[in-house]
Amino acid sequence: MAKRLGLSRERVRQALLKAMQIELLATSDDPLEALSTRVRNCLRASGVCTVAEVRALVVSGSIDGVPNLGNVSKAEVMRWLCSLPHCPNK
Repeated sequence: MAKRLGLSRERVRQALLKAMQIELLATSDDPLEALSTRVRNCLRASGVCTVAEVRALVVSGSIDGVPNLGNVSKAEVMRWLCSLPHCPNK
């Protein structure tokens, strides 16, 4: 298949892996699944498991107290929240 598409085998493998990840996200019941593993693990370690809990952390400013959640991770959380209905900044 790679030769026919003019791609390397590795690139085809990467594309198939990404497609499987997208399909998994579409069928997952975990609301935090769209976040990176690092962000998800930091939030879960702090006992945060729902969108409402994440939203409350952001609104109250307590997100700054989540261990190992740096500025890049916080920006990811904000982008994720704003992609959902009822964005705290809207």
